[in-house]
Parts: sequence; C-alpha cells; structure tokens
Amino acid sequence: MLKLGMVQNSVTNLYELWQDSQVLRFILVGVLNTAFGYGLYVLLIWIGIHYTLAVFLSTVMGVLFNYFTSSYLTFRENISFSILPRFIFSYIFVYLINITIVKIVLCLGINAYVAGFIAIFPVVVITFYLQKKWVFQ
Repeated sequence: MLKLGMVQNSVTNLYELWQDSQVLRFILVGVLNTAFGYGLYVLLIWIGIHYTLAVFLSTVMGVLFNYFTSSYLTFRENISFSILPRFIFSYIFVYLINITIVKIVLCLGINAYVAGFIAIFPVVVITFYLQKKWVFQ
C-alpha cells in the first residue's frame, strides 16, 4: 500500500526534476505544443485543406503558441519580443524541413496523417537545438 510520504516524495522528486532539467521541460512542453500543432494539422486535413497549407497554418499558429510556452516554461525567459524574430526564423527553417519530410513520406505512399506524425520526431530534435543554441542562448 502506498504511504502518503512516498507519494509526497515522488511529487517532490518530479518537481525537482522539472526545475533542474531543461531537456525534460522541453520534452513536456513539446508534447503540449506538438498536440496543439498536430491537432490543428489533423483538423485542417480533415476539413479538406491541402497538406502544404495545413502544415503552413498549423506551423504559424503553433509558433505563436510555442513562443509563449517555450519562453516561459522551457527556457525560463521573460516574454521578450526582441527574440521573436529569431524564434520565427527558426520555425521557418523547421517548416521547410517539415514540409520536405512530409513530401518524402507521401511519395512512399503513406497518407498525410501518418506523414505529418512521422515528421514530428526529427523536427523536435532540430527545434530544440535551434532554440537552445540560437534563440534562447
């Protein structure tokens, strides 16, 4: 049987890990951001929008959402519009990579839903690197 002290220690350990680990915060905030972006992408595909426009629109809306969550939760930065251009440029680069991956996967005969999902993984790694080393340096 779980004791209250064990639960409190587990919660405390998770909180300390959250506080100490930028990578963990990036991953958890990334899950939230990815759910937002991919959910929007799926909605746009479902209503009949071409995948290139769906990726574009979900990226633009996702960038705005991501800027606030990444600034505040992941990198512990105050919201500063002076770094917003770098943040946006990083997402333009990520968009080009994303659309390239989706196109390649579509050429393999895989549908647009799965293609968008497959693109998430390399895009996440590239996004973290750009944000850590260039945007929120």
